[in-house]
Amino acid sequence: FALVQWLYLVAIERLPIAYRETLTLKDNVRIVSRLPRAATIRLSGTASEGDVAVVVAGVAGAELTGFRIVGDAATPLGTGVLIRGSQASLVDIEVTGAVHAAIVIDGTSFATSLASDIHDNPGVALTIRSASPRIAHNVFMRNGTSERIHRSFIIDEGADPHFTGNIFEDPRRDALGDPSGGGPERFGGDNWF
Repeated sequence: FALVQWLYLVAIERLPIAYRETLTLKDNVRIVSRLPRAATIRLSGTASEGDVAVVVAGVAGAELTGFRIVGDAATPLGTGVLIRGSQASLVDIEVTGAVHAAIVIDGTSFATSLASDIHDNPGVALTIRSASPRIAHNVFMRNGTSERIHRSFIIDEGADPHFTGNIFEDPRRDALGDPSGGGPERFGGDNWF
């Protein structure tokens, strides 16, 4: 019986799964999709365009790996991931369909976003306020397409992000900010535009 139960659990983990709720990460907890991008987080059909799918607030050692975070007409998504005052990692995630922002990092957060795809978000791809995140080996594509959004990236003066090895595909002209204020140079020399 134990072997049959184990085989059943392994089979379940390999099926695509959709979670319809807000996920709140806790201290020193890693949530990993065994099959990368097979697990999807969507908000419930009653969610508003202001709701957040993944919340990481006031924690240390949290990690989300291999998940898709999706918003669409049937399941609105305001913000994909909110990291506030935390030490957290996002690894190999995909965020699409966020109306306000795909990822927001604020407060004195030390966050990492690695090998993720942030694409087709009507809102901002990345908002960084008073934080020092490491943003490495991600792909940013077709973000900030809403008429209400003025740029694809918002990085406050108090923020100190470190961008390395990212791909910015087809960014809008004003996606990276005012060219006189640093523009693409602020993103470092190891990124591709």
